[in-house]
Amino acid sequence: KESGVSAGVRRIEAVVSRAALEFCKTFMNENLNLKEELKSNDLSLGVKKLKNEILKLKNELKNSNKSQLNSSNINGVQICVECVESGDIKTMIDEFKNKFEKAAILLIQTKDDKITLAAGVKNCPLKAGNLVKNIAQILGGNGGGRDDFA
Repeated sequence: KESGVSAGVRRIEAVVSRAALEFCKTFMNENLNLKEELKSNDLSLGVKKLKNEILKLKNELKNSNKSQLNSSNINGVQICVECVESGDIKTMIDEFKNKFEKAAILLIQTKDDKITLAAGVKNCPLKAGNLVKNIAQILGGNGGGRDDFA
């Protein structure tokens, strides 16, 4: 192991003799255990597969959040008010509005102790800016926006 003690001075630490053999045995055992755990003889390939699987699962989770929005039809307008844990709420609102002729949606998301409100309306008397403004005031904040998206 190499480290810098001060400017222009390097420290080299090494393991020798029996300690070196023990270090190598431990290293080899850890590699073997990792290969077995990853079910791959190539550690880097196993890690890449694992990363790809994690990315795929994250995308599936993001997409499942989009498709699980519950809504009710009230006076011909599809209404949705949901708390979502993850995902792009603007995209979720746009996708919801595109599914229906008349729609109103309000999504609430908490992240890092902050609350995000977003609303969208399509062909109905409600105004997204007013929805966000009124709810934000109840929560001690402020907000607003356009009539169709806020």
